[in-house]
This record gives sequence, C-alpha cells and structure tokens, in this order.
Amino acid sequence: MKTYKRYVKNPFHPEAYIIERLFYEELIEFITEYLGKSLTIGLPLSRHIGRMEGQGTIGHRIRDLKYEEWHMAHTYILFNEEQVAPYPDQHIAYLRKQHRKASQKSILDEHTKLFSTWFKNHVLGQSKDSSHQVSNRLRSLAFGAEFSASFYSGYVINGGTFYTRSQDKISTMPNSGVSVEASAIHFASPKDKRLVCGKMRYYRVIEKICELVYSSFTIPVFKCIWVDNNTGVEHDALSWSTIVNFDKEGHKEDPYILANQLNQVFYVTNPTDKK
Repeated sequence: MKTYKRYVKNPFHPEAYIIERLFYEELIEFITEYLGKSLTIGLPLSRHIGRMEGQGTIGHRIRDLKYEEWHMAHTYILFNEEQVAPYPDQHIAYLRKQHRKASQKSILDEHTKLFSTWFKNHVLGQSKDSSHQVSNRLRSLAFGAEFSASFYSGYVINGGTFYTRSQDKISTMPNSGVSVEASAIHFASPKDKRLVCGKMRYYRVIEKICELVYSSFTIPVFKCIWVDNNTGVEHDALSWSTIVNFDKEGHKEDPYILANQLNQVFYVTNPTDKK
C-alpha cells in the first residue's frame, strides 16, 4: 500500500492512478522481455554461420604468390600477431644502433623491409637456446608462409560473407565493401616532420581473398586498394554519411588486412556526384 500511495497524484481518483501506473509497468516489463529476444536492425547474418565460419565458399584456386605479394602479406601478419608483439620494438632498437644518424622515417621503412628476415633469425636463435621457450605457432610464423596460397572469390568470417569486387559484379548481393579502423603513422603537419600515431578509418572494396598456409595453420588476408583518406574521403555531418571517391587511391604500400579485422559496409552511388 505504501508503494501504491506514491502512484496517486489525485486523491479524488486513487484507483485510476494506481491502475494506470501498474498498466505501464507491466507494459514496459513485457516490451523489455520481448525486445530481449529480437535481433537488432543492421547487416543480415550470413547464411553460412555455424557451418562455414572461417572458410572460403566459392572460386577456390591455388597459385604461387610473387615475392613482393608474399612479403607484404606475411609482414602484415607478423605485425598483427599477439605472440610477435614484443619483437618489432626490439628490431627498431637494433636498427637505431646500426644507423644512428638515420631519420625516424628511414628507420621505419627499413623496419618494414627487413623485419621478417630479422625475426626468423632471432626466433631460430632463441629455439637453440634452452633457456628460451618458443611456441610452435611462433616458430611457424618465423619460418614464414608457403608461397603456394589458396585464393577465393567468397569467404565467411566475423558473421558475414565477403566477396571480391569481381564476384560482386555477377552476384545479386554486394558483399565486397569493407572498412577498417587502424593506427596510422603520419607527419604532425606539413612543416612539422615529427611522426605521430593516430587512428584512422579506411574504406574500399576487396580485390583478392588469399589464405596463407603456415606449417600448422592457415591465416586469411584480404587485399584491398584503399581510398586516399586525404583526398578521397569526406564526412557529411548533416546526413551522417561517409562519401568516398574510388578514383582517389592511396596507401598502396600496405594493401593487405587480416580478415578478422574488417567491418562490412555497403556503398551506394551519390546521385549528385557519380564519382
């Protein structure tokens, strides 16, 4: 009764206020329970979930990677592996000792170019030392992936189905649009040449889906041609939309991304600007 008394706003109609308050409480309780079992509005779930997650679906073929392709994909994997995380800083420190007068950008360029070879020699050296325990996965990563890789036109991962751009042209559903938020190193300003790190979101469509084979596991990577964030990406605050121009390509030195890092997006042509 103490609770019910708090519901009464008019002493001339106490029962009506109590009934109205109880009605809304039961209604909210019902809606909360009902919505808890419903799916949120967004991208549809892949029909392959539960049976083909982490697998290629169509267009499987095997071919050898060129060394440049292999090196870029393998290096990107190394830079994004949890077990490899302590080693990049060690390699940068090693390069700074070797090239004391080199600029920070030169050091980072050498780091990207030489890290996989240094990492392999470093880990194999640790494997021979009984005081260091090297996991099988770390040893496999150090040896590197095989040059023979599997390519697909479709792949299921992160609860979604991804297609290459060429597969999109013959499919009813567009599944090649992707975006990713990643850390980027850039100059502080045109005049300030200090390198700073910040997060940026990148946009494009998938060009190739590649599965690299290591000694005891495989790792899928997607090759994308990214839109230049400086000249090809605009954010419209009024419509909350992102406008991208596929003609403005950039970031060509880093085309690969891990399949599990991607978000799926859909692009529609801007009616006021066909580009």
